Amino acid sequence: MEHRLKTPDDQPEKSERTDSIAEQLSFTARFVLIFGEINHSLARATCERLLALA
Repeated sequence: MEHRLKTPDDQPEKSERTDSIAEQLSFTARFVLIFGEINHSLARATCERLLALA
């Protein structure tokens, strides 16, 4: 079994961590925000989130 030491390169970027935390909090709080132009990918992501919350 191989063990790797964590290096600073292994850490996610600050914006990725913030997005992940915000997504987790919004999921546990059960709310969905929609803003900006509505396109196919946004509509799909919104539907997926609404189904997950159901």
